[in-house]
Amino acid sequence: MAAGTQIQHGPYNAPCGQGPAPVSASKKSMSSKRRQQLVVDETQHMQEVLSHPAFIANPFAALQEHLSNTVTAPASKEKLKERGSKSDRRYMQDE
Repeated sequence: MAAGTQIQHGPYNAPCGQGPAPVSASKKSMSSKRRQQLVVDETQHMQEVLSHPAFIANPFAALQEHLSNTVTAPASKEKLKERGSKSDRRYMQDE
């Protein structure tokens, strides 16, 4: 995908973790009507992806670009080391 090119479609452009709300712990079942609508929405979205010029030209590059635009990188090991683990912080508080 060319830089700055992105398919605009609902919550799919939100960074990971900020999409649709997760199902609650009580595992509420989805109604039949909602499930059918979800199939229609997802089918339409897949067709949009498959027909996108960048995806047609190079699917792997398009996926890589999409992931780099939507997924946040984990904290580097150096930053994690600087902060220390939770157990290290608890130990230091006790002193």
